[in-house]
Amino acid sequence: PNNLEMNKDLKDVGTSKITIGFILGKDYNKKTRDVLDSLKDHKFVSDDTKFLSLKNLFNGGKFLNKIEWTGSIASLHYFIEKVNNLKPSRDKWKVASAWFSFKKEEITITQIQNNKTVSSKDKKKVDEVIKKFHS
Repeated sequence: PNNLEMNKDLKDVGTSKITIGFILGKDYNKKTRDVLDSLKDHKFVSDDTKFLSLKNLFNGGKFLNKIEWTGSIASLHYFIEKVNNLKPSRDKWKVASAWFSFKKEEITITQIQNNKTVSSKDKKKVDEVIKKFHS
């Protein structure tokens, strides 16, 4: 194949053929609405975040659009760690980079991986969000 064809293939791997989200299972999926409400209440995601976007992220559904993360990148790192603890995925950073945006911009895997220093206040808020999966 020529370079143009190879570039086309690389492009197709982008947002249109997106990474499959986390597959948490039915018990957790039932709690997605509560998790979304909590994420909005704590100002971690944009108020216009659609339920279906988050639902698909947690059940391996079809990617619809990026979820705008409005908290710090460190709080996103912590949130992904906590979600990943529910049902581990080796691709957690790839999933986070593919499904979330920050300040309407792409977030790289490296940015998410390297932003580990989350404030204790944000940790507590993320923990409250994650508790919604169990309530």
